[in-house]
Amino acid sequence: MPIKREHIVQGNTVEEKLASIESVLRHFSTRLGTKVVGLIPPVVILHGQRVPDDDGRIFAGIMPLNGSVSTVCFSIASFTNRAATVELSITRRDETTTVQKYVCRHNIEVMQPNLQVAIGEILRVNALDPKSMSDILIGALIQPDISSTQRFEQMVDALEALEENPSALQATQEEGRQLQRKQPSRRKIEGD
Repeated sequence: MPIKREHIVQGNTVEEKLASIESVLRHFSTRLGTKVVGLIPPVVILHGQRVPDDDGRIFAGIMPLNGSVSTVCFSIASFTNRAATVELSITRRDETTTVQKYVCRHNIEVMQPNLQVAIGEILRVNALDPKSMSDILIGALIQPDISSTQRFEQMVDALEALEENPSALQATQEEGRQLQRKQPSRRKIEGD
């Protein structure tokens, strides 16, 4: 008994056959499920300074996101002693501080402190002996927290829906404009 074969591609002209293939592909693509993976690169902080300040400060900066300080690189051109001690600290909003100390013995040092940071916390790099080093370059990587990033799964569904119905794009754009009009131009700042 011969097996009955169904022809997936239908149509008489090339255009009709291509339209048939596109229809089948759309049908299968919705069944397969779409998963989009977004790669979030680390935030890079670069800083250079001739000599530390009188109080030992080399760098101070406020964190713009939640995450962790994964890697810190130092390039120190000259030491007055054979080594210099640097201190990485995170000052939290409640004024507590997490400190890690490193002894730099080479012109280039790479540390992996894995310090957790949150929005608004301050990262400081200080030299314990401000006269112990000069010509300092710092590079740091802040790895963003995945939970603090936006997820785009709903956007993929919306894009697929727009592909199916291009006229829905105009309605979506109009909804976006209406939402922008409803939002106040200035957000209230705490303490105002």
